[in-house]
Amino acid sequence: MLYRTTTFFPALTRNAPEKVDVVVDMMREPASPSLEGSIWEVSEITGRILVSDKRPSISFLPDGMVMVEGECNSFRGPVEISGASISFSDKMAGTRMACPPPLDKLERDFLAGLSQVSGWVQSDDQLSLTNGAGVTVVRLNRRN
Repeated sequence: MLYRTTTFFPALTRNAPEKVDVVVDMMREPASPSLEGSIWEVSEITGRILVSDKRPSISFLPDGMVMVEGECNSFRGPVEISGASISFSDKMAGTRMACPPPLDKLERDFLAGLSQVSGWVQSDDQLSLTNGAGVTVVRLNRRN
């Protein structure tokens, strides 16, 4: 909705004029959903549903940073969010613990997926991180 009126304007009834000037107000843009302060658990990477006891997660911190928890390692770095665009830095600080197979591959796939992300769409408790073509690269569920 771009414009609205909250005033009644009678027209064409009971001696009302045949011409009516309706005053409308421009609506403010709806507030964009914010990721700040939210924690999301990965449910799918590049179309593959995760079957794992421990799932990678992303926490969007209030200082414009993210905390990425992989299977064995954790990473912290800046994230840029502007409207429906999002960009994760490839310069994240992180731990370098050895991760046994197949958890090491899952962690690498997750980080590789984040490097492809350029957009985001939130629907209730689900977050889709998308590439430039709008295809979901990483799908996440809000962690309670």
